[in-house]
Amino acid sequence: MIVGGESGPNARPCHVEWIRSVVRQCAEARVPCWVKQYGSNAIGDGYDLSDETVRQLDAAGCTTLDRQWRLSLRDRAGSDMDEWSADLRVRQRPVGW
Repeated sequence: MIVGGESGPNARPCHVEWIRSVVRQCAEARVPCWVKQYGSNAIGDGYDLSDETVRQLDAAGCTTLDRQWRLSLRDRAGSDMDEWSADLRVRQRPVGW
């Protein structure tokens, strides 16, 4: 599975929580996942799943943040992994690839 937001001047919004959801679903299904980029119009979710408290809330199905905002990233395509949440720096390949 390759996941990421669109780049370019007319890119539609891509919520980081959508990417996080795909990464989580792939892990549960044991499907390799490759996060390509956040995209040019990335919308932040305000939390990082590396925080243990948020992990527990997330596992319980809680919504942890009501407000969201457009991320101001240095890389216009949102492809610099150093600007991403640590849990989304996922670049897996299928076996034998």
